[in-house]
Amino acid sequence: CLVGSEMCIRDRCNKSLDLGKHTHIDHCHTTLKVRGILCSSCNTGLGLLKEDVNIMQEMINYVNRAS
Repeated sequence: CLVGSEMCIRDRCNKSLDLGKHTHIDHCHTTLKVRGILCSSCNTGLGLLKEDVNIMQEMINYVNRAS
């Protein structure tokens, strides 16, 4: 993982990261601040959800309603 307060998201998706292989350095597209290292799936998902926490919350609500 990156040094400092950044966390690998692998704790959230349970994938083991092989640095340099299918990993991405995640950053805020507004501030360019590095947030951490993501696997390809998490990086793609975050991009498709436009890094918008409101969209993410709506998706969570949708999944919870359908469960």
